[in-house]
Amino acid sequence: MIGFDRIRSEAPRDANGRYLGVGFATYTEQSAHGTKVFAQWGLPLVPGFDQAHVKLTPDGALEVRAGIHTIGQGLETTLAQIAHEQTRVPLKDIRVTLGDTATTPFSTGAYASRGIVMSGGAVSVAAEIVAGRIKNIAAHLLQVRAEDITFRDGRIFSGEASVTYEDIGSAWYMRPDQLPDTVDRGGLEATGAYKPQIDSGVFSYASHAAYVAVDADTGLVEILDYAICEDCGKMVNPMIVDGQTIGGAAQGVGTALFEESPYDVNGQPLASTLIDYLLPGPTELPRFRITHMETPSPYSAHGLKGVGEGGAIAPSAALVNAINDALAPLNATITQIPASPERILAAIAAALPGLDSAA
Repeated sequence: MIGFDRIRSEAPRDANGRYLGVGFATYTEQSAHGTKVFAQWGLPLVPGFDQAHVKLTPDGALEVRAGIHTIGQGLETTLAQIAHEQTRVPLKDIRVTLGDTATTPFSTGAYASRGIVMSGGAVSVAAEIVAGRIKNIAAHLLQVRAEDITFRDGRIFSGEASVTYEDIGSAWYMRPDQLPDTVDRGGLEATGAYKPQIDSGVFSYASHAAYVAVDADTGLVEILDYAICEDCGKMVNPMIVDGQTIGGAAQGVGTALFEESPYDVNGQPLASTLIDYLLPGPTELPRFRITHMETPSPYSAHGLKGVGEGGAIAPSAALVNAINDALAPLNATITQIPASPERILAAIAAALPGLDSAA
């Protein structure tokens, strides 16, 4: 053990004698996979166009309906923001309905980080159509050209003269005598479909960096710092992007250090309850530091990309690299996840004969 003790004393360690290490990982995530990609995979169900329905109601509110499901990714907020971007109806007056097969257009669902790209694109298309019809009616009411109409401050303006969205709704639904003879008979609602012209998917990127302390006596790992630099294209809602990135990174920490589903030789699961299947909690997770970059996709509406899975992809590689950097003075290496205390101690024990002979 003389050689082992010498290396332990010379290696970089913290005040508690734990070994310190830094690890990095970079990933590229293909999101919002297109029709051609799924077709090449030979899937029995090949997604195509996503659709959305947008309607200005008689009271001047905006209804947005999309078939995609909400699974915690914040689409109720971000799809409303996209509809607001096109129509400028105040966000408080936008109502979003998702995943109701009786009232929403068909969608194949939420997966592959496709929601904001596909359903967001469909909402953008439908809302743009409705916005054009709103402008035409407003132009007639204000006796100006449609190109002179602007949306701002929750109203519809030409110069200083203005009408409300409720005025537009009232004219279409209750006072058609106020409408121009050339009014679009489609009314103040439209269903829009979206599919990128180049549908090979869009690509999100990020680099993760982890700084860890490893206790060589217990095998326990503490994450001292964790930084993420991510690029998911144009961010519709930075707070939601942060939330998805942090949630994904927390999941990735679980994959890297805690979560495992082992089976015995008879195929019986050995982690059938949460007593055996370990999950990270607040005390095991670091305060993730996130830096955003925005490189809009040239192939999607508004330059959008998916972000849902990105946070979960890199942590295992970043953390195992950091652990191996910390264990490098002991000539020990982890090659499996989760990097549990048992595996770390086994890797150190396997390295001890080599260290003794080197002494």
